[in-house]
Amino acid sequence: NTTLENGHTNIRYIMDWGDGIRDTVMGKQKMTHQYNLASFDPCGEDNVQMEMKLIAIPLDCPSKQHNVTKPVFVTFKPRPDFSSKIEICIASPAVTFTNQSCPSQGLNYRWNFGDPASASNASAEKNPTHTFSGTGDFTVTLVDSNVCGTDAKSKNIRVVGLPKADFSFIVDPATACLPNPIADFKNNSNQWSNTTWSITPNDTLKWRFTDTSMRFSSRDIRVRFIQAGQYTVRLTASNVCPQPNVQEEKIQIYAPPGISLQSPGAFCDSKTIRLADLGFKESGAITAYRWTFVNGTPSSAVGRDFPPVTFTQSGAIALLAESPCGNVADTVPILIASTMPVDISSNKTVYCQNEPPLTLSAIPTGGSWLINGRTNAAIDAQGVFQPGKLAPGKYALTYTAGTVQCPNEQDLDIEVKDSVSVALEAEPI
Repeated sequence: NTTLENGHTNIRYIMDWGDGIRDTVMGKQKMTHQYNLASFDPCGEDNVQMEMKLIAIPLDCPSKQHNVTKPVFVTFKPRPDFSSKIEICIASPAVTFTNQSCPSQGLNYRWNFGDPASASNASAEKNPTHTFSGTGDFTVTLVDSNVCGTDAKSKNIRVVGLPKADFSFIVDPATACLPNPIADFKNNSNQWSNTTWSITPNDTLKWRFTDTSMRFSSRDIRVRFIQAGQYTVRLTASNVCPQPNVQEEKIQIYAPPGISLQSPGAFCDSKTIRLADLGFKESGAITAYRWTFVNGTPSSAVGRDFPPVTFTQSGAIALLAESPCGNVADTVPILIASTMPVDISSNKTVYCQNEPPLTLSAIPTGGSWLINGRTNAAIDAQGVFQPGKLAPGKYALTYTAGTVQCPNEQDLDIEVKDSVSVALEAEPI
């Protein structure tokens, strides 16, 4: 629209667009120009200002130039963006969205929270806060618009429920007895739970995973127990919610039972037996002890120890040990021998040296004889006594009879006297 004075009509127009580009036309014509804004950051500045200059030069008088300068403001198209937590807990379902769109001025905002069940699923605020209606995945969309156009940005927000740890397990064999019981642990925790296992004591000499690729972070685990004892298995469930949830179970692994009793020996007439007399040894898991005393008093008892038991005749002690891994038993005999009465009192107590050998009387027969506590040639094993083999004097005669375990004896004091000789002579004539 430039008009030059003095009627110049043949005019050359030069348009300097302000970005280093010039266009030249003859006469009045419509000119257009597209700016290249690749070197500008729309998030660093809201718009770009340049100076556009139009120069008019009459060809018949070039020195009579005329120019007009005007500013040009370039506005960027919207570039929507926002930030927020991408995972939140249902216990605190409100989320504030921070708008990071460019340019920072001159934009209109339309939010859609992808939550039609909520009280308000849309907002025109720059930095809105939205309370989600429940758990799940929600697509949040921000639409920006200005004079240059419209653009949108979407992000996924997950609202998780409270974590809930839950597991079940099966032990094979069901008795949980060594050797090598295996337990399968199945994780039944809810979908919102990130889970981690732990086993106490954490000692691979006592237990191991059945698969070398298995970890505490595995969904399900399988464990082989090597040693007996009590183990605590714990599953911890957690997520963005502040309080984790834990399930804990105790597992008892048993060793097979073992018992051993030793015979206390043989006794005379009667014996009172106590547990210490039996050399009792035990191992493994034993839950009950049941004693039986054959020919004893009392006849039975329950418990690891038992009261004193008296036997007056031979019998036995039997123990049944009950265990989750099966019962075991052991029996030992109790030998009671009777002491036999001994009697040699019917024998006389005075003997002459010149008496012929005679067999002494003894009840019972089959015993052994001693004179003054020693064996002596004057009496043999059958009780044949020869007084002539003893010097005159007093002696202690001892007779022993009965079993090896229960011998019995009796003493008899005797005296051996000189022989009496009588000689008759003829009367002198």
